[in-house]
Amino acid sequence: MYLDSDNSGTHPDCVTDNVAILTTLVQFLQANGNRQAILSETGGGNTASCETDLDSELSFVKSSFPTLIGFSVWAAGAFDTTYVLTVTPFANGTDQPLWIDAVIPNLP
Repeated sequence: MYLDSDNSGTHPDCVTDNVAILTTLVQFLQANGNRQAILSETGGGNTASCETDLDSELSFVKSSFPTLIGFSVWAAGAFDTTYVLTVTPFANGTDQPLWIDAVIPNLP
């Protein structure tokens, strides 16, 4: 569940935090035998809108434990750090802003 205009993860700006969709999922899982799920792929660009929206989405996931048991953020591996969705650290070892502002605060 990417946060861009078509949930594809191909645009740098985010337009949603997907909390409404995740709320529906949590309600469904709880109503149907207390099932669990993991948000297995999400992310956004290193933009102010994504820092806000990804933080909101991951905060919701964290607060929905144990129904939502966690998340994984698309890191893009060893791609060039200019790739639109990367959270790979810069060559000097410093972290991408999206990692600092949205992911780290929502880690367990």
